This record gives sequence, structure tokens and C-alpha cells, in this order.
Amino acid sequence: MRLPRLSLAELKDAIRRKWRALAFVLACLLVFAGPTYGTYALYAINLPWPAPDLVGFASLALGLVLIAYLLAPGGGGSSSQKL
Repeated sequence: MRLPRLSLAELKDAIRRKWRALAFVLACLLVFAGPTYGTYALYAINLPWPAPDLVGFASLALGLVLIAYLLAPGGGGSSSQKL
């Protein structure tokens, strides 16, 4: 089964409709992959000690803030959403 080919306008429309889901996936990647694989990759290219740990902590913090923003009632979500 082949996936249908989307035009650029259809792709932009799909992203515009699903931006919250894509932002949530990005935030989860920042929270889980940033401090683990990101830090590992930065150590693998021989960066000095504080840089990889600071980048890992920053990606964790940024991901958690983004998740909190997306899940906050009236914030990143729709104002009619009730928790």
C-alpha cells in the first residue's frame, strides 16, 4: 500500500491543523532524547565537560516548559478545553 503524495499546500495545511500534536512530539523528544542521546553525542565528539551536561539540562527544561505550555488550560490549548 502506497501513501498518497501530498502537494506543498496540502502539507502546510496538514501541519497547520496538527501543530499541537507535532509540538507535543517535539517536546517529548526534547525531554527524553535530549538529555540522553544528545549528551552522549556531544561527549562522542569530545566537547569539554560542562557543555554536554548543560545542553542536556537545557533540552530537558525546554521540553518540560513546552509540555506545560501545551497542556495548560487556556495557554497553548484551546480555551474551551476542560481538564
